Amino acid sequence: LKIEYEQLVERYQEIEQLLSEVKQIPSFLVQLHTASSITGTRITRVQPLPIAGEEFYNIASFDIEMTGTYHDFGTFISYVANFPFIANISGIKINAVDISISKDKAKDKGGLNELKKRETITAQFKLSTYFVKEDERLKELVI
Repeated sequence: LKIEYEQLVERYQEIEQLLSEVKQIPSFLVQLHTASSITGTRITRVQPLPIAGEEFYNIASFDIEMTGTYHDFGTFISYVANFPFIANISGIKINAVDISISKDKAKDKGGLNELKKRETITAQFKLSTYFVKEDERLKELVI
């Protein structure tokens, strides 16, 4: 019974690592910034939303707005999917950015290179992360 208990506690601790603690929200924001920097997207707004409570955990959500290319945004989402904790993106809205250039610039190779580097979309979405309520954390028993 003691061995089974120790295995269950170990499994619980592995699962609990996926749910951050409140004090890890700054770490979450650093991860967000890093993902944006690596993928070439630019975050233009981060708006914290009120913390929502569920039975055993809380949800910290942020309204995010960013710019970049469609491909870079997809790469950003893949980085978020690989955060070392649970994160969820929902309510994605993507809008095209007007990227028209003059005929003279279109004929110039430099103009085409400039066009390729431009941000082509803006994206708004809600990014959520989860953390266990303090009073719901497993308290270890001494056996």
